[in-house]
Amino acid sequence: SPRLGLVWEPKDEVTVYASYSTSYNPTAENLTVSSSTASPTKVLDPEKTQTYELGTKTSILDDLLSMTAAIFRVHKTDARTADPNGGTLNVLDGEQITDGIELSATGTVTSKFNLFAGIALLQSEVTKSNAVATPTPTLDNPVPVANSVRVEGHEVVNVANVSGSVWATYNLGWHLTLGGGVFYVG
Repeated sequence: SPRLGLVWEPKDEVTVYASYSTSYNPTAENLTVSSSTASPTKVLDPEKTQTYELGTKTSILDDLLSMTAAIFRVHKTDARTADPNGGTLNVLDGEQITDGIELSATGTVTSKFNLFAGIALLQSEVTKSNAVATPTPTLDNPVPVANSVRVEGHEVVNVANVSGSVWATYNLGWHLTLGGGVFYVG
């Protein structure tokens, strides 16, 4: 699972980084296998992911405000897809790409009050798959035909296009801090 990172500090308050990493998503997640990920003689190999990222962090106003920005690409290969021959075991024939940008800011409003905010914008696509899906019912098509839409070319399931949060903390003293915030996932 090789990883490589490079960090450059052109000024004390500015850091720029680039990174590359690989990871593997094993078939036996949570130490269980199913009929779609294992047969009596074989467990499916893991999915593989490569991640490329470029980012920066800047502190201004005597470190009262810190801002970060990053762009990245996540490229998954050997993604699990249904067996095109109709078997119950998945095959590692899929590919997915997710491109994103992430922005955040952390600020000290007073010596006791801090604010944190962040947003992530993602664009994902299934670039290779033999899988099909059932369309979402609409007014024009209230009962869509099951498994009539190819997944390839569509967004990756469970990848939010927009997510963000705002969080605030207040130091009450006596070693106590009160915090609260809101999260949004599109």
